[in-house]
Amino acid sequence: MPYKYQKIREIEPGIWLLEDGQYLLDISMPGNKDERIRKKHKTQSDAKHHKAWAISQKAQNPDWKPKIRKQDNRRLNKLIDDWYEVYGKFLKDGKRRKTKLRLMSEIMGNPVARAVNKETLADYRTARVKQNIKLKTVNNEHGYLCSLFNKLIELGKWQGNNPIAGIPKFRLPETELAFLEEYQIADLFDALEQLSNRDVLLIVEVCLSTGARWSEAQKLHSRHVQKGMVHYVDTKTNKNRRVNISKELERTLKQQGSGPLFRKNRCEKVFERALQLASIELPDGQLTHVLRHTFATHYLANGGDVLELKNILGHTSIKTTEKYLHIIRSMNAKAPDLNPVTVLRKKQQATVAV
Repeated sequence: MPYKYQKIREIEPGIWLLEDGQYLLDISMPGNKDERIRKKHKTQSDAKHHKAWAISQKAQNPDWKPKIRKQDNRRLNKLIDDWYEVYGKFLKDGKRRKTKLRLMSEIMGNPVARAVNKETLADYRTARVKQNIKLKTVNNEHGYLCSLFNKLIELGKWQGNNPIAGIPKFRLPETELAFLEEYQIADLFDALEQLSNRDVLLIVEVCLSTGARWSEAQKLHSRHVQKGMVHYVDTKTNKNRRVNISKELERTLKQQGSGPLFRKNRCEKVFERALQLASIELPDGQLTHVLRHTFATHYLANGGDVLELKNILGHTSIKTTEKYLHIIRSMNAKAPDLNPVTVLRKKQQATVAV
């Protein structure tokens, strides 16, 4: 919307308060009305300082002219390409993210990037939801686009503010966090023995012993097992970490020989078959990750420290780790003893006994 429709009142000659709470400096240079400065500022103080500086520059040098910034007419596809060149290609998932961003741009019609705003993103999200795209996926796309602008601003490749900052992501229902009980772990190992796949059996043991993601365990190399520890590299968070293991597990892993410890063909399919043999049912979307949840839950239940668990799992935020604490607290809750039904029956039993 043009500035003239946003003005509320003039603070002082040439400085206006706008509807969006910002301040517009709109002045002509002394001696030449064709030379004009028109710029929005976040604060009144910034606008006044800019005004005083410009007048001072003109007074010291009559030939001084305010710089006219060229309008950025890059389209969103071009902005995505620029982001990829200066930053995205150095990310582990840079190519995948670029593909996602280009898809978003095409759905939006590849608009001029400076025309992208909160309304653009809101309309895009609504359209995606109508296409039955999962809310988590839409939130991820939202995050990718917001991150693109933030990173370009940080690198000096985008002038101004992030045009879509401040829109909250969709609130997602809390997912069911499944873990295996001890008897289920025993049944799972029995099923894996029946399937006679040593690689899968060992990967499961590594995940349950160290809290590793399946992909991290499957990529282990013989050099990553030494001095009573496994060393995980090339992780999801790009942070290497070491986890202590038992001497027995270390010996077993070293028996796999040198080089990569496990083959990568169809391992997860074998694991899925083992779950079926053990009659273990998991929530939709959870398969191998149940092993990581199982490690974390049992670790805390057996007296482990939540901060140590954070380091073992490689979480960036303690909040991610604390979700396992909620499970342990629920397991230790006194609801079975303190609910009104139990209390009433205890009183009835005591009356009968008398």
